[in-house]
Amino acid sequence: MISPISVEIEYPSLVNEKQNKKTARILGETFMGGHSELKSIFQYACHYFNFKKFGEEKSAKVFLGILLCEMNHMEILGELLLKLGANPVYYLPIPLFNDFLLRQVNFNKTKRKMVLEMISAEMVSIERYKKIVNKVSSDITRAVIERIILDEELHVKVLKELLVG
Repeated sequence: MISPISVEIEYPSLVNEKQNKKTARILGETFMGGHSELKSIFQYACHYFNFKKFGEEKSAKVFLGILLCEMNHMEILGELLLKLGANPVYYLPIPLFNDFLLRQVNFNKTKRKMVLEMISAEMVSIERYKKIVNKVSSDITRAVIERIILDEELHVKVLKELLVG
């Protein structure tokens, strides 16, 4: 059984988080936008299956481990959005949005390109999360995002090791 590739530090509790629509709007993009956990899940799943198809078991296991962690982030962010008073949704009423999100998933690349692409995506996520930390007033939300950043930084490290290993 593959475990999520995640830092071994507990995620902060959401129990005492209060409603805050402004913070919820700031977090919405991380949940299901163009550079979101949802897109990461799609992309890691696609690459996982490609690595399996090409017999790259080590890389497939790494991508599955990161995929499981990204799914955990999605769950945490969804619960956080609920606490903040928002409805975490997977659809926006923008024409062709869902098709647009799926078209952003890249298919059939070399191992090196897939790994480099995900390193780049993780770096973008880290920068976006750092900007969110600076925008939100809630200590709980900041702590959750800072904890997620630790996982994303670990993903970059693990992916870089795939390039040399």
